[in-house]
Amino acid sequence: SYYLHVERGRAAVRNHPLVEQAINRLIANLRLDGFTLDVNGGDKAIDQAQKDDWKMYTGETMAGKSLCDYEGTRSFQQMARQSFFSRVESGDLLHLPLVDGRLQTFESHQIRSPYGQRRTRMGRNGDGIFHGAERRGGKIVAYWVTPLDLPARSMLSKRGQAQRNPVHDAAGNRNAVYAGVKHRWNQRRGVSRLSAPRDAMTGFDDLNWANILTAKRRAVVSFIQEDANPKKNEFGTQHDVPQAGQRKGVDVGAGIERVAVEQMGMPGQVLNAPPGKTLKGWDAALPPAAFF
Repeated sequence: SYYLHVERGRAAVRNHPLVEQAINRLIANLRLDGFTLDVNGGDKAIDQAQKDDWKMYTGETMAGKSLCDYEGTRSFQQMARQSFFSRVESGDLLHLPLVDGRLQTFESHQIRSPYGQRRTRMGRNGDGIFHGAERRGGKIVAYWVTPLDLPARSMLSKRGQAQRNPVHDAAGNRNAVYAGVKHRWNQRRGVSRLSAPRDAMTGFDDLNWANILTAKRRAVVSFIQEDANPKKNEFGTQHDVPQAGQRKGVDVGAGIERVAVEQMGMPGQVLNAPPGKTLKGWDAALPPAAFF
């Protein structure tokens, strides 16, 4: 499912400690702020008035947020950064300019084919609706959006749940601003940038799990003891072990006995080697970074 890739990208951002930081660093390097308007209409007074209106529209104030954002919560710069973040995370999104100048945004999972239309059904000439993108005459002419937050594997269940938004109005003006990550000319919807490195991120998870197991091994094995003069004690073990909280030893194989003990309220264990044998600890350190 296409929308399953969207949810996987979002899951990577939520669950991996480095993914969100990497996207934010990329946005910081791109400098998606400081948009300016250079007006040169021949009238300095009108030009300055246009620049003042632009500064008010893109300003980092509540007034500016109310002028550019449909929800009134983001400034123009914040919308630019959030839009790029969504493109990397989910693959695409859609901005709809309203008559009052504000932008209403629909996320990737809200661009859906209407009820009764298969998501992959196309006509003989390639026209049709593909995951909410309507193609006519070899180009995208409209996007269908819904306010519903549907799961990845769900579809619209009633007519009227999706609204058609033409890319251009009757006068040829831009009516829908689509922003997506596309790799092919004929591609109709964007794909998450996190789709490619997903296998590598799984490897990072395995490496993190190896670090957790290493920490557990270091915490569980407290010390290893060998007695040069083995002898029996009242607990049936070959070597003397700490007396407090002592329990009967258990043969773990190869002549090695494990005795569970408790010292100062802290649980631990003692490993006793058979006569003539020496136990050596292992190095739980992972290879250096250069190894990878």
